[in-house]
Amino acid sequence: ASCPSPVARELRRAGNGRVMALPLLRPQLDDAALRRYTYRVVPTWSLFGCLLMGPFYGFNVWIIDVLRVFGSRDLWSPFGATVATAFTLATLSCGVSSALVGRWVPRIGARRIYFVGTLFSCCAMVLSGVAIEYESLVGLYLSWGVLYGLSQGCTFIALVTCCMGWFRKHGAAGHGAGWIGFCLGFWPAVFSYAGPAAVYAVGLARSFQLCAVVLVVIAVWPALFICMPDEVTCTAPQVASAKDLQQHADAENASRDGNGCSDDSTTASTPTSRADAAPAGSPMAEPMTMRQV
Repeated sequence: ASCPSPVARELRRAGNGRVMALPLLRPQLDDAALRRYTYRVVPTWSLFGCLLMGPFYGFNVWIIDVLRVFGSRDLWSPFGATVATAFTLATLSCGVSSALVGRWVPRIGARRIYFVGTLFSCCAMVLSGVAIEYESLVGLYLSWGVLYGLSQGCTFIALVTCCMGWFRKHGAAGHGAGWIGFCLGFWPAVFSYAGPAAVYAVGLARSFQLCAVVLVVIAVWPALFICMPDEVTCTAPQVASAKDLQQHADAENASRDGNGCSDDSTTASTPTSRADAAPAGSPMAEPMTMRQV
């Protein structure tokens, strides 16, 4: 039977050769293999796919130095809040992007959206470092608050859609949601140490660019693996086993024998005419009327 989902239709239109090139490391089409893939492979590319969420939620390692660059030493002053809003604005941009892009994930493909979001996140971090180097608060708003937030929204919604799709179909949806929550907390905790180390090594502005290059190199490879369940279960050819073929042949033979027996039995059991069955003059040979009743 054909798969009715938009993902499968889009993949089939693209051509079988290119469809089956990605994702890498596809599972076999049996329940045990699909469940192992869901609980082993999917969490792996989900974990590394959330890598760029480290600086997204762990920006606090930069905030004090950024305030000093723009001439503010007090975070709670009106100007200090204005500087800090450049980082918190990314959260709003991420939410808006996720809400708008979510409906397009089945049509465009989660892998494409994730890849584009990762590349734009890298560009946004590089531009943020440039804005800090030239002390441009407007540039920081546009690069980090808008571009980085929108890019992370695309990356996040694509990743969550795929991860939850696998766990909802071949596992438990709660496990997938819990794992995504763990990933979102794990990388900011790691970045609490990696971010200050980058600032100490190359300075504040260049630390944005260093983190961008290092993180994108690590975070881009999940684009080779992330996929929806329909991409694997609906596009891969279904190969019948020898047992299935034998059962199908037996069913055809049984059906053929049954049709032959039914034809003979029908011919043998054809009733004779009423005149032959009952002698003339008998009550059964004459039609029954109301008077006879």
